[in-house]
Amino acid sequence: MFVDTICAEFPTIQYEINQALENNSREEAADFRGWTSVDKIREEMRINSLNFIKPGVGETTRVLLRRVPWKILVKSLEDPNLTHIYLLAKEKGVPVELYPTMIYSSCGIIKKVENEGI
Repeated sequence: MFVDTICAEFPTIQYEINQALENNSREEAADFRGWTSVDKIREEMRINSLNFIKPGVGETTRVLLRRVPWKILVKSLEDPNLTHIYLLAKEKGVPVELYPTMIYSSCGIIKKVENEGI
């Protein structure tokens, strides 16, 4: 019943869907800004493996919850979407550093543990 109710609405929004598809159909070339940003962090922080760098809010959150974080980089200290990141970092004693040149709003850096090269 739920799916049928949603499907019944499709005809009423078909025009908007077609317009959105036309506007988004143009191909854009990949610019690799994300990769470049992560690689710059790797070089500047002297991290041997890209696997220790986890870009994005979701990945930063996972680093704080499930990994051993070394530090957290943020693009802006005023970003309200990072409130939970600041709270988790404070709770775990993980430093938060301003890094305004990255493309991501935050980035978790995993701490070097025994037998892993950072």
